[in-house]
Amino acid sequence: LLIKDGRVVVERNPSGAYQRYETMSVTKSIVSLAIGLLIAEGRIDSVDASLSTWFDDWKEGRKGKVTLRHVLTHTSGLAHQKGAGTLNQQADRTAYARGRPVIEEPGKRFSYNNEATQLLAGVVQKAAGMDPAELLGRRLFGPLGIKDFGWERDRAGNVQAFYGLALRPRDLARIGLLMLAEGRHDGHQLLPAAWVREATRPGLAAFPMMGYLWWLRHRGHRWVQTGARLDRLAGEGLTIADRLRPLCGREFNRAEAYWLAAGALLDEDGRGR
Repeated sequence: LLIKDGRVVVERNPSGAYQRYETMSVTKSIVSLAIGLLIAEGRIDSVDASLSTWFDDWKEGRKGKVTLRHVLTHTSGLAHQKGAGTLNQQADRTAYARGRPVIEEPGKRFSYNNEATQLLAGVVQKAAGMDPAELLGRRLFGPLGIKDFGWERDRAGNVQAFYGLALRPRDLARIGLLMLAEGRHDGHQLLPAAWVREATRPGLAAFPMMGYLWWLRHRGHRWVQTGARLDRLAGEGLTIADRLRPLCGREFNRAEAYWLAAGALLDEDGRGR
């Protein structure tokens, strides 16, 4: 499905227009909108609220330092598996995630974390008195005209927050258009515009690829050879520094690309230095 300037220009749906599709980890992004709604209502103070607000057993040690911002930016430090296999085997996935240890200092390292995201199902339930499916169904999906959706639950009845939401393509597009319109739909502000802007910019400056469970397109790191750096290296005794002058001003999107270009300008002895 491709929409341009508010109009559908391409649609190919081999299973039929009314077929729902598993949105996989796009579910995470949509769950994050429930947090925005609850902050706007005053049921959650801010993204810097401690998870111990809702989980009494998270007051001590590293767990006591974990905030919603850490969960929303995949920097909680919560122990997790690389995939979702182990988490999917749990009868109560929220309880399992809640019982995992925090093994790294929160906010220090980005690590994509299904277990931490599942904690949001518990946060929303406690803060709103209803789970993410009911809250978003009432406050977002209904006003957008999304009437047919599915949402996977574990055997304990918890909504699955890390994937599991199934939508029709056009209904998922409604959410995309809502975000582009900064939360406004059909004359109504369904999401605070300030929240949409905040959620779609880096949640932590050190990790520019991630907003609040929204992946961000960003330029990324670049390696640039500068003349000043070569002058310093020459002053420190690197006699081959001048051979690298042709690289000055060029940008490399990977360190390996820089070293390949540098190596091409040096002989074997120079590469060894």
